[in-house]
Amino acid sequence: MHKEKILFLAYSPHQYRFFRYLCANLGPKKGFLLTSTKSFLQGIFTKNRTKKLEKSELEQLVRYSWLSFIVRWRQEKEALLPRLYLKYLLFKTRQLYKYYYCFLSLRKIDLLVVWNGAYLEAASGVKAARDLGIKVIFMENGFFPRTLVMDEKGVNANNSLVGKTADFYRKIEPDPVKLAKLKETRLVPRALRKNFTGTEEVQLPPKYFFVPFQVHTDTQVLLNSPHIRNMYELVDTVYQALKKFNRNNHSDYWLVIKEHPSDYGRIDYTDLKKKYQGEKVVFVTTAPSSELIEQSQAVITINSTVGLEALLKEKPVITLGNAFYNVDGIVFSCRDLTRLDELMGKALTEPLDRELIDKFLYYLRYVYLVETDKNHPTRDNIIPILERLGWILAKNV
Repeated sequence: MHKEKILFLAYSPHQYRFFRYLCANLGPKKGFLLTSTKSFLQGIFTKNRTKKLEKSELEQLVRYSWLSFIVRWRQEKEALLPRLYLKYLLFKTRQLYKYYYCFLSLRKIDLLVVWNGAYLEAASGVKAARDLGIKVIFMENGFFPRTLVMDEKGVNANNSLVGKTADFYRKIEPDPVKLAKLKETRLVPRALRKNFTGTEEVQLPPKYFFVPFQVHTDTQVLLNSPHIRNMYELVDTVYQALKKFNRNNHSDYWLVIKEHPSDYGRIDYTDLKKKYQGEKVVFVTTAPSSELIEQSQAVITINSTVGLEALLKEKPVITLGNAFYNVDGIVFSCRDLTRLDELMGKALTEPLDRELIDKFLYYLRYVYLVETDKNHPTRDNIIPILERLGWILAKNV
């Protein structure tokens, strides 16, 4: 009888610890764990028995890693350092692909598991697996406490929920007890990356749209935001729409903007704050997002999970980027930024389809996501993960 084999690829310490635990507790299945550093070195000394990737294929595999470098170090694409770094990324990807391809084929791997999949260390493995016809699972932190994404297509705007319409979710029949429990869910706030030593006394305006910042190097911004490239553009775009909305409707709405906790101490938005001094904009750092959502009239986001929290709190949500929850009747998806002011009006006046939103959130929490505690895995709480792995392996695709 064939013993199913699963390969886990890790490119960070937290992935390694989690994957190592899963690998050691797969039951009848056989697990393998590779780190990207060791695989890269092995790849340099591996003879090329695979097809040679075209330059366009390599560039696609390194795209996120390169963009992330450029944004983090505030470089121009044509500058010397980014061009040299791109050459290194292309070289590294060739070696990783070569080694992963050989390992997957020689070991007769049945399933590859990666985290997120955007960084070249994972993307090169996914490419090798798909070239060999091997199944792939993308893992990512879930959108609710103690949940995990396990998707065969990808994560975020590349996941398997993209394209599902309101009609799909309307057919869901929630369990009343579970639904009630879901509505009581309190999302865990993200801690500031650096200690906040000052004091923040914020007077929130009586009527405002809440705009949460996102991590400036996040895949959600660099890959899934076709119209807005950074948080500066986000503020400029939304504020221009706000002025137009206020003028046309004789209103007095404000923007309340919160820095992303993971960027605090890494990105200095002092210049942006100075630019909007005296305008209808309030910047906050430490106030809990949950409270800012509750006191707002609506939430405007590129594609953050804050949008999901807002739906949970029965607030209208406007999205400006690609998001798997861009479903008519659930959110107001802005595909034309010049008409954002119109969507602001709709978000404030059109009644929410509460039943549809509840069904969507229920499906997301209890059907799509896997319940587990990734940070404290045990043989009991990884059972749902093992069941999902078994179900995917058993599928005939």
